[in-house]
Amino acid sequence: MKRRVLRAASRVLCETRQHPDRHEWNGGKVLVLMLTHLGDAVLFLPFLDALGTFFGDRSIDIVIKPPVDQLICSHPGLRTIHVFHCPWVGAGGWRTGIGQWLGLVRNFRREKYDLAVVTHAHEMSSLTACLSGANGTAGWATEGDHFLGCPLITPLRKPHAAVFAAQLLDHLGLPRVPHRTGLPVSDEAYRRGKDVARGLRKANGGAGSRILAVHPGAGGERKIWPADNFSAVIHAFLGGKNRTVILLGGEKERTRCSEIIDLVGSNRVADLSGKLGVGELAGAISEGDMYLGNDSGPSHMAAALGVPTHVIFGQASDPGVWAPIGPQVHVLRFAEEEFRSGRSVAKVLTALRIGDRCSNHGDTIVNACPE
Repeated sequence: MKRRVLRAASRVLCETRQHPDRHEWNGGKVLVLMLTHLGDAVLFLPFLDALGTFFGDRSIDIVIKPPVDQLICSHPGLRTIHVFHCPWVGAGGWRTGIGQWLGLVRNFRREKYDLAVVTHAHEMSSLTACLSGANGTAGWATEGDHFLGCPLITPLRKPHAAVFAAQLLDHLGLPRVPHRTGLPVSDEAYRRGKDVARGLRKANGGAGSRILAVHPGAGGERKIWPADNFSAVIHAFLGGKNRTVILLGGEKERTRCSEIIDLVGSNRVADLSGKLGVGELAGAISEGDMYLGNDSGPSHMAAALGVPTHVIFGQASDPGVWAPIGPQVHVLRFAEEEFRSGRSVAKVLTALRIGDRCSNHGDTIVNACPE
């Protein structure tokens, strides 16, 4: 019923609105609805860079979910960051979320935006753009979504998420920009994270020691490599001299990180799970010599920071769509049974030993930015 009402309303709104030609958007104010998760947001940073380049610094207002606000807080193109506990993406609650949504819509209408853009298709995001009162609306939309004046319909077979961002720029008539190394997090938070990692390096051998940063969690259980496998890799890595491992993650990863520490049994493993915000996390990862993780937001961050990044995929997600982008990204994909068993450990160890070179182990290796 809710979907039928939304679509009926969309047709009525679409018939009564005027949408200017895209070239009239130059020099105006932009509203971006980027209601997605941390890894997706990293992949869409070049989209924000391109908007900022075209429209100018501090020309963009953005609506995002926490903790993505910490990822983009220093982006020069942003004027206002609206943190929205979105009820239609992830685990947001409708009871509290809908009230915040209505307040945001009222605020948007006062701003008189020239353009509102939806980066990730959802009818509620499209409706928000439509109700914002912007002169033009555009973005990704699902089939049957009539809220946007200039929509791109999401294909059944999805390309890589970075291609999605680039195609949206093409659709808006804006020039693409290259992926950059680095993240627009808070400088202060970034330094705090680096200082933590440097302190651990100093305590375990000094400047010549090596740090392996590990994020053993992910957004879904099926994407998580077993704790036994992570602990086996960590144990082997610590077999060398002057080596340190830092375990990273949010509150929900604390139990898993504690399990890995118990399995490894070494005082050279530091558990930072639940102790770092996104900015500190970026700083800590950047200080590492290597990174190992699942298909997760921190893996995308590591890749964007230019750290040699090793990402393990099973069959729950497709690296052809979700592989991180960066200068030193090494993706190992395994069949489900091998992913769950200890047989994948040897192949991951081989990849880690070669550092910044790529070895064709696993089913798929992705080692380049898609065009």
